[in-house]
Amino acid sequence: MVVPTSTSTIGEIVQASPGLAELDALMSSVGFYVELNAITEPFTLFAPSNAAIDAVRAELPANPEAVRQLLRRHVTIDGRLGSREIFERTELTMLDGSRIVVSAAAQTVGGAEIVVADRGGADTAQVVHVVSGIVTT
Repeated sequence: MVVPTSTSTIGEIVQASPGLAELDALMSSVGFYVELNAITEPFTLFAPSNAAIDAVRAELPANPEAVRQLLRRHVTIDGRLGSREIFERTELTMLDGSRIVVSAAAQTVGGAEIVVADRGGADTAQVVHVVSGIVTT
């Protein structure tokens, strides 16, 4: 297991996070890590858990670009946001250009509950929050 450091890539953070093997495989299979590694500004990934990916596997598009578009809705370009900063907001702007709703009361982003927060080193440019479902709205 890789322990995230200040120079960790998003892939290393995901791979070091228990319960994200399905997301790791999905992101690798469509080349999404290449896209994320090209982002020069800090960002936040809302990572669907293995159970979340398994629940929608049959509905995932076969087209790699369509999968990448779905994954873009799980990345906020509003910066590296720790769990406290997320719930100080009512909306987040995502990599796909959409705006998703944040609910501090329900502890959700885009309808998906954050089940594990703040994966990654405190000084990394990216942070990962594990979510219980697919980010939708």
